[in-house]
This record gives sequence, structure tokens and C-alpha cells, in this order.
Amino acid sequence: MDIKECIFRFDRYLQYDAITSGSAVTATYDDYKDLFREKKFVVTLPTAYQELIEEENEALLKIIAERVENLCGFKPDSDTVAKFLKSLIKDDQKIEPPQSVPVQGQLAMPPFPSRIGFFLHGKYYNCRNAIGVMIQIFEVLSVRDALFVERFAAFPKRGNHPYLAKNPAELNP
Repeated sequence: MDIKECIFRFDRYLQYDAITSGSAVTATYDDYKDLFREKKFVVTLPTAYQELIEEENEALLKIIAERVENLCGFKPDSDTVAKFLKSLIKDDQKIEPPQSVPVQGQLAMPPFPSRIGFFLHGKYYNCRNAIGVMIQIFEVLSVRDALFVERFAAFPKRGNHPYLAKNPAELNP
């Protein structure tokens, strides 16, 4: 995640107006659902591809045959295309979905707003309050990237107060 993305997320989740109106919680849920959906796509796409080839899907075979005809002027029959596609998937390379991917009812997300925390790189961090969330996020990101704090602090302030400072008086003058 780059610095601009971090700033966008902090603004989206931690602005006073967003927190008091409840839109921060909604945004968190929406972003988590989007992330979960994208992970499901990544796991499911190879399986869908394999099934289309094994089932000799007529629409897929037709599209490929027409593309071959456009490229070389000769259209192969569906059996030739199906045989070629099946040759791309060897028996020892068959795609098996990973067992560790949660299914719809097994989301590892804590119920909001009774728990406060955040997910980062697949791990959930529990915090006591919103300030704890910000502190822990900075700590985790600074452990992963030693220059993160310096780069983040170099960005212009948002609103009246900076997110980072060397001493507490600078955070809340």
C-alpha cells in the first residue's frame, strides 16, 4: 500500500464527521467486502478456466477458432481447439482451490462496532479505541518499512492537525 492510499484510508475511516455519522463503519465494511470479493475472484478464476476447457465450452471454442481464422486465414474445427486447450493443462497441473480460503459464512471479521481494530496484510489487530488504531497502524507499517514514518510525515497536513509528530504537543497544539 502506498502513502497516498494510506492517507486516503485514514481520511475515509478516521475523519471526525465520518466517525460520528457512522459512514466510517460503512466504508470499512464496504472495503472489506470488496477485498474479500477480489480474493474470491483470484481463487475462482483458474477453476473456471479449467472447467471451461474440460467441458469444451462451445462459446470459448468458437471465439478461439475465429481468432485463429482472423490471424492465419484458416478456421480450425472445435475438436482441434479443444484438444489444444486440454494440452495446456497437464494432469499434474490441475488446479485445486486452496483449502485456507474462507467461504462466505467464515469471514474473520469482528462484529462492529463492539470491537475496534483493523486488518492489515491478512491479520487482525485489536485496539482499545480509534487512537490506538492509528498508533498501531503506524507501528506495524513502520516495522514493515523503516522509512514509512518519515515519508508519511513529509506529506502536507490534512485539516488542523498532523497525523504524526515527534512530540505530543505538535499533534494537538
